[in-house]
Amino acid sequence: MKKLTYLLLLSILPFGFCMGDETPVVPPNEDVHPTVPSIKATLSDSTNSDVDTVNYVLHDNLRLGQKIDRILNSKLNINAKKLSICIFDISTNSYITRHNDEELMAPASCMKLLTAVTAIDRLGQNYAFCDSLFIKGEVDANGTLHGDMILKMDDDPLFWDFRQWAKAVQQRGIRRVEGSIIMNLARRDILKPHPTDKPWDIQYHKLPLMLKGEKYIKSIFKSTLASRGIKIKEEPFVPNDPNLNEYWTSVRENNKGNDFDLDGMLRKMALENASNGAECIAATSNPILSVINPMLIYSSNMKAESVFYHLDNIYSGMWQRHSQYGKSPHEVERFLKEKMGIDTKSQGFVINDGSGLSPMNRLNANFIVHLLLWSYNNRPLRDILIQEALAVPGIPGRKGSLKNRMATGFARGRIYCKTGTLVSTGSSSLAGFAQGRNGHWYAFAIMHKDTPVWNARDFQDRICREIVR
Repeated sequence: MKKLTYLLLLSILPFGFCMGDETPVVPPNEDVHPTVPSIKATLSDSTNSDVDTVNYVLHDNLRLGQKIDRILNSKLNINAKKLSICIFDISTNSYITRHNDEELMAPASCMKLLTAVTAIDRLGQNYAFCDSLFIKGEVDANGTLHGDMILKMDDDPLFWDFRQWAKAVQQRGIRRVEGSIIMNLARRDILKPHPTDKPWDIQYHKLPLMLKGEKYIKSIFKSTLASRGIKIKEEPFVPNDPNLNEYWTSVRENNKGNDFDLDGMLRKMALENASNGAECIAATSNPILSVINPMLIYSSNMKAESVFYHLDNIYSGMWQRHSQYGKSPHEVERFLKEKMGIDTKSQGFVINDGSGLSPMNRLNANFIVHLLLWSYNNRPLRDILIQEALAVPGIPGRKGSLKNRMATGFARGRIYCKTGTLVSTGSSSLAGFAQGRNGHWYAFAIMHKDTPVWNARDFQDRICREIVR
């Protein structure tokens, strides 16, 4: 009998050892969890002590909750009073654990989750930053343009210089411009940090061209044309053509839903100008996801700030809105009120920027989890976040700001998350989705304050490994 038992154990052991390296299961193909509690209801009920007592509906959830409680009650290198955790099992529609999850803390770069979700919802996943150069007039045999140049420029964080455009002008046979240069800019000022940000967090002298302000853009355009031997008038720039502002009006009037095709609108404008004798000779188009993906995976502060204020520019009802602080709600706040029923002021939330660099930002773990749940139940948004936009430990091209964290073992390829760190204030956070080996999907948020960064990260990694184990 003993020999039979040993043979049975030997046949099982190989399977047990290979489970840690099994291929992660892809996100579910159908929306099977439509009953996730609404953010409004949960935020209003979550102060009730009965809600804080988690009702585990499965043995797996109970066991996981107990493991996390043991970690919290063990001797840690962190202060549990300065820690906030919220973990929700999407597959069973139930909380796993909640610890100080209503306490407001600085989310650090997890603020970028809100910026990204708002941008994808408001603009649509097919949205693109579009820039175009038109000429209006005749080019004679000597290469002189008897007419104007028109630049329609978005506040595009991926547009760096005019070299290709100057080459296009030269290839069109233009050597001299007798008319004016009309610059229609979506942003006229320099992208500025929030007053509470640390000045070294973003190197603003290295901003993309379209975020450096009108004066600088004009100077670069002139010098780039000159480098190609193209001559222009001494003072070629004139105020925006009022007729071109009709474009911005049409964008606002047509943007009453959740999505609109800016690229299509730009083509329409080009055709309208062409009918009046204008010709598009150069254009660029950069998809919004080519900005959001590195913004989340590599935690690009500059890209987050540009998207944050681009939303304000598009939706503020004002042309060329500058960076504004405290003068009116930002678009992300309007999104929260309209789509999730959250009044940021009544909840005590503070949203100073889109990157999380302001140490005065305030969110809580419960809110971040419900933002993730709202995103999970939006199939296109869920697919973007899980399949391409969030950092994934141990996966080349996706580990981003995680670097070597959780690169091996159970967590590898099963955590889809955003990191956050403000060393100056001891703020550290980690939030996202996790796929357990039991097939369950989880949404989680872990936040620290006044905690050494390395201690906080070690704790976050331990929790994540337990979730997926």
